[in-house]
Amino acid sequence: MTSRSITYYLDARRLEWLGSVYLILQGMAILVWPKSAHGSILQVLVGNIGDAGTALLFILTGLIGAVALIANGRSHKVGPHARSLIAIVRMVIWASFALAMYRISKEQGFPSPMAIFFGLATIAETYTPYRAVLDVRNGS
Repeated sequence: MTSRSITYYLDARRLEWLGSVYLILQGMAILVWPKSAHGSILQVLVGNIGDAGTALLFILTGLIGAVALIANGRSHKVGPHARSLIAIVRMVIWASFALAMYRISKEQGFPSPMAIFFGLATIAETYTPYRAVLDVRNGS
């Protein structure tokens, strides 16, 4: 793989790569240190699907997101659909983080910077399906 092909996969898709890599690393961290999943931001998710389920959700979402980004350059049918679907999953994850941080902000009486960050990440992720469609139209 040349630096040009690496650049191709990264250009205009950095947010998607960042989200995918973060989820893979966070999922692996939960597998290694299960107590890391019991922090306030993950309590609802862990309470419903457990430590291993949360780790698996994160790792699979991240891996499928990365594969979808690579497939997008090779297939104008599979790639954009997979990118859009994974973007929706990431939006739900970011929104759950934002809501958890909003709840904590309300309880502590002042806003958490992470509530704002994950709120913006949720909004930014809504651009991904649109970008996937543009990639198909532009043939990239």
